[in-house]
Amino acid sequence: MISKNIIKEIIVSNRAFILESVSGIVPRAAGDVVAPGKTVIMHGIRRSGKTFILYDIFRRNSDAALYLDFEDDRLAGFTAADFLTVQDAFLELRPDMAKRIVYLFDEIQHV
Repeated sequence: MISKNIIKEIIVSNRAFILESVSGIVPRAAGDVVAPGKTVIMHGIRRSGKTFILYDIFRRNSDAALYLDFEDDRLAGFTAADFLTVQDAFLELRPDMAKRIVYLFDEIQHV
């Protein structure tokens, strides 16, 4: 089980990284896929830009977006039970977003 404090740290650091450090994002039509109650799975060959599409979606929805990359070593040992901890951690950071969270999970096959 991953601690809530570690998850909060990851949420905050990922937000800062995407908003302040990532450059060269080309807006794509795929970034318009966010809708309430909708699940979208992106798949494709390696190094085809899927992560940058997630960054674009994050930026378009930064007030409500939560991005986790499951290749992050701090998430080693993450299990399905930890998803509730992720939601709780995000809502402690952004309680005003309880009705609308945009979950962006990169490399989720590692869970």
